Amino acid sequence: MIFYTTDRDGITEINPSERKLREILRSLDEDRSEHGEVWLTHTESNWQATVFSNGTIHLENETLHEPTRELRGTGFAKALEIWEMLSRGNTEAILKQPWNLLDE
Repeated sequence: MIFYTTDRDGITEINPSERKLREILRSLDEDRSEHGEVWLTHTESNWQATVFSNGTIHLENETLHEPTRELRGTGFAKALEIWEMLSRGNTEAILKQPWNLLDE
């Protein structure tokens, strides 16, 4: 499975380790006003999970023209869980989460 992350500074890393996933997510705790999001993209399925510094997660797939899904008020553990599932391509489990659909 190929996936990649993009950190707050726009740096992309291909197939990062779990330690690196944790590091990228923890960077959202830093007190910086700009670039308050990080994301992981699974290249085979084109699903992308964006985690925002306010604890919101967006799940998107522009290829399938799916509506954006949103989880609010999540913490580090939930964000890491979503990212780990997506990095393994386990979209079925991810889609079972209690997402809210955003109006497009």
